[in-house]
Amino acid sequence: MTLRLDGARGMPQTGARTRSDRPPWTLVDVPDQNGRTAVVTGADSGIGFEIARVLAGRGATVVMACRNLDLAERAADRIRADAGPSGADVRIQRLDLACLASVDAAADAIRSAYPRLDLLVNNAGVMRPRATHTEDGFDATFGVNHLGHFALTGLLLDRLLPTPGSRIVTVSSLAHLCGRLRADELSRLPARSEPAAAIIGRPAAAGSLVSAGSLVSAGGTADAARVLGYMPRPRRSADDPLGAPRMRLPYPSSKLANLLFSHELQRRLEAAGAETIAVAAHPGIARTDLVRELPPFARAFVTGRLAPAMGWLIHSPEAGALAPIRATVDPAVRGADYYGPDGLFGGTGHPAPARAGRATRDHTRRHLLWFESERITGVTYPLPR
Repeated sequence: MTLRLDGARGMPQTGARTRSDRPPWTLVDVPDQNGRTAVVTGADSGIGFEIARVLAGRGATVVMACRNLDLAERAADRIRADAGPSGADVRIQRLDLACLASVDAAADAIRSAYPRLDLLVNNAGVMRPRATHTEDGFDATFGVNHLGHFALTGLLLDRLLPTPGSRIVTVSSLAHLCGRLRADELSRLPARSEPAAAIIGRPAAAGSLVSAGSLVSAGGTADAARVLGYMPRPRRSADDPLGAPRMRLPYPSSKLANLLFSHELQRRLEAAGAETIAVAAHPGIARTDLVRELPPFARAFVTGRLAPAMGWLIHSPEAGALAPIRATVDPAVRGADYYGPDGLFGGTGHPAPARAGRATRDHTRRHLLWFESERITGVTYPLPR
């Protein structure tokens, strides 16, 4: 049996927004951030840049964790210039989420420089239309969007836990509704201590997923436990001669993983009695650098001649950043909340509470992804299971 972590099953629930008679939330509502330290991944462009700009403009010390230092320096200069005479405290830390060694190094540097953290915004993301792999042997899209952030969060958690009002924000996407995560695909991803080729094509060991007992005791089902021992079949192709694990729909699947991770993290934080909360948000459909990875016909609707006619469905990075910003700073936000635009299909609009796909609320699915993410990255969290 193969357990499917299916985002599409929740599609009928998506689009339901909580509305009220209150005026729309805007940047005017961002509270003072003086004295707070925030780490924002992918802060050199798009949604991440806007988040960093707003936080720094409200007084926070912002660590821009980025892969390309030249782009990050230019982005930091823009934020400083935008702040005017009051200045902005923005700092740059190199972080390549496609490389777990780089995640380790970045986390060590941040831990050394900052004894406490208030905000961690897991924003960076890629969308690779073709199968590519990280040097650790993971699908590049899934590796950057989920596994790299999972590892970074775990390595920085002890700087967040003692901080009152600390918050971990994970940026997902409407695309999570199309996500698929198969248990056998996760079990075939190499653990960090193993070379990628070592795990390809071998049966899933009895401990490579989770034991039947742990699934059931954690609220799972006997059916879910039957995934143990499933023998995956390696797939080979001309551009993938080793038959390395390939994920179907890697971008939607990574965005589904973002939400499963955020919800499970919040559950574990609550079990530990921690004040830190985990929340998530999506930007709707925004004109960011990710559109460069779209097919030409799709890019025409986002950045080409047809773009002006799509304003009802697609908005700017500044507008797209509002929901993640609200999730990051609004005092009314609670753990496990999920924010997104409140317009048609959730593509545009004002930031408001949103509802994710049904699969994101399934504890067994969340537990399975968590277990595999710890195994794959080698990062374990000091939280109750």
